[in-house]
Amino acid sequence: MGLLTASYFSFVDRSQTEEDQKEIVDLYRTWMAGFGAVPLDLPGTSFRRAMEAREKLMKHTKEAYLKSRTKVRVERKAAKKAEEQSPAPSPSRGGPRRSLVEMAMHLQESPAKAAYQKHSEVPLTVDDDEMVDNLLIFIVASHETG
Repeated sequence: MGLLTASYFSFVDRSQTEEDQKEIVDLYRTWMAGFGAVPLDLPGTSFRRAMEAREKLMKHTKEAYLKSRTKVRVERKAAKKAEEQSPAPSPSRGGPRRSLVEMAMHLQESPAKAAYQKHSEVPLTVDDDEMVDNLLIFIVASHETG
């Protein structure tokens, strides 16, 4: 449970209770058990349990993502306001560290996205559900390589 907990909660949400953490770890394990299952969507099969666990993980992760995103936006506004009031730049080494949520937000708001959309008829959009899917991919990847 240690490595998975560290992966999930460092990427997504550090404010979960111990009970929530245990539930998320159990859901993750159920989901992972379904990766090798025969894809029969019938009651009682490993595949069905895995898909149900994934849906619950998506719900938990989306709630955490939206909460973190709101927090990051509030922090950005406060930092911008402080910067406007005190124009002297503060020294930094290589720029600020970003959380995974901040990086995900950057993908949704990046200048490259705006430039792409100027020259394309196909909109480039990344909605919240896609971002949550990507967060879960990062969690799986970090757990499997850890």
